[in-house]
Amino acid sequence: MRKLFLAGFLLLLSARAANAQNSGDILGAHDLSPSGRSPIKGQSSAACLYCHAPHSGIGNNTPLWSQTLSSQTYDLYNSSTVQNVATQPTLGGPTSLCLSCHDGTIAPGQMVPYGSVPM
Repeated sequence: MRKLFLAGFLLLLSARAANAQNSGDILGAHDLSPSGRSPIKGQSSAACLYCHAPHSGIGNNTPLWSQTLSSQTYDLYNSSTVQNVATQPTLGGPTSLCLSCHDGTIAPGQMVPYGSVPM
């Protein structure tokens, strides 16, 4: 009986710890809602809206992505000591998704399915 109680207690304790990991601000600086931590704030409280478009994402390789993708080409880092494969990031790939906001060519709030979101 004592082993059963201990096993149950450990199970409850581990469930509580797993639940605690999901609480809080998981978007961090990417939460552009009025209550988010980002220095850039939008007017919509739907924090996911600024990057994702449920049921209407763009392209085959960008699931649920709502940002306009940049068509900018980039100069890749080149060095005699670093061996780098000199290819552009594939549009729609993870790098391009980040660059659609972080390369400075697309204004915050330029959403494909919703048009411009007030910032």
